[in-house]
Amino acid sequence: MMACVLMLSGLAFSSCSSDNEDNGGVTPTNPSDVKTKWTVIVYGQVGAQMDQLMERVMEKCKPLMVNDNVRLFVCYQYGKDEVYHGEHSFNAKYAKEGNVLFFEMTKDTDLTKLVNDAKDGSKWSLTDPANMTQIINEVVAKAPAQKYSLVIYGHGGGFDINVDCPDNLRTTPASRTRATLYDTWSEKTGGTDAMSMYNMAAAINNSSIKHFNTLFFHSCLMGNIECLSNVYTCADYLVSSAHTLMGTDCIMEEYIRALYEQDGTEKIIAQMFEKMDKEWQKAHIVDESIGFVFNGDMNLIKSTELPGVMQVLGKLRKRIVELYPTQQDAIHLASDKVYSYLLLKGTMQMDMQNYADLLAANTGDEQLKAIADELKQALNKALVLRTQSVNDKLFNLPQFGLSLVLAKKSTYARTFEGGYTYQQAYEASEFHKQSGWGDWLKVNKRDVSRSMDGEGNIFIGDDDAKFN
Repeated sequence: MMACVLMLSGLAFSSCSSDNEDNGGVTPTNPSDVKTKWTVIVYGQVGAQMDQLMERVMEKCKPLMVNDNVRLFVCYQYGKDEVYHGEHSFNAKYAKEGNVLFFEMTKDTDLTKLVNDAKDGSKWSLTDPANMTQIINEVVAKAPAQKYSLVIYGHGGGFDINVDCPDNLRTTPASRTRATLYDTWSEKTGGTDAMSMYNMAAAINNSSIKHFNTLFFHSCLMGNIECLSNVYTCADYLVSSAHTLMGTDCIMEEYIRALYEQDGTEKIIAQMFEKMDKEWQKAHIVDESIGFVFNGDMNLIKSTELPGVMQVLGKLRKRIVELYPTQQDAIHLASDKVYSYLLLKGTMQMDMQNYADLLAANTGDEQLKAIADELKQALNKALVLRTQSVNDKLFNLPQFGLSLVLAKKSTYARTFEGGYTYQQAYEASEFHKQSGWGDWLKVNKRDVSRSMDGEGNIFIGDDDAKFN
């Protein structure tokens, strides 16, 4: 089968749908006529410095496409050339800077000819939810399958106050930041535009699929409960990392291989974790001699179990608020010691299980101990498969979980770029609606902002102007 470059036409296609979770929500007129087991859509951009990584992914996946059991479609936008220390960042082989490629990858795809059908990225926005819907619809019409997977390939940021806010609360356009998915070729802002989790959910819900078997975040920091809460109903399973996801081409290679070789999502991801492990572990050791190492994780999450996690966090929120007037110092100590997923100024994403455990230990409260145990059970049900890389001796946990935002009340009340308050944006999330977590942020006086000097010393920051 020859490679097929598809038209970015804007045409919409429809398909019959049902509530059948196992096949991704789409039931063809005659299911026995559908030979393809999996149709996978890779959608994203990683920027000029990492375009070569995406090209290696293409090169490694190409020979794996041996038959129509698995069909792979790629909608990818190349980055914008920038100069760092006198060197140009754009070094790609198969397209020009800013080009948007939309094609089906087969074993016969000639990667060198893709540029002939590339679209101008300044005229087609990757982060426009209508465009994502269009891509999904065109793929489904061309390659109906028993199950569908959407892989978001880009730079994630977890909950980002500058992006993750419903459009109706904004008085100005989205900030130029990375967030869930970003686009360096947006004419609308003249810089980097971004897609919120609300818009991603809308793009999927407005498509002919409406519900995927797997929503796979091949991006950093997306194992974040606030973000996942807004899209978990769009798929049976979620794949995400709460850490920085180290750039390596083995993840997608082993995912495609496992789709051919295994039946069932859990067996597929289990094989992917096993086969990618050696290379993925190595990617976290940049220079061990000087301690330049990273921790990492990836999880397969069963979507139907996430409400259970959010329910327990609602209990945690209620008990913290009750104890705060008399146990403030003990609760602040948990904020100061909790595992944070990215050691940068302004970071507010912490490990939820570690936070619950520290709160219970510091306060000695029996109710918090019971809630921490209940949270562990809920996470074990939701995170049906986990893999991790533990290398940083200064920052490690026996087991990484999902991340959770901890902002303090002064931050929570502030108006941010876009004309809305942190509270307005946060309380629009499905997570707050199910857990009431924002009620804790309204009174909390300590966040997890921290910084580190060149000697590895950590400074706890409680200064809004400096850290947020």
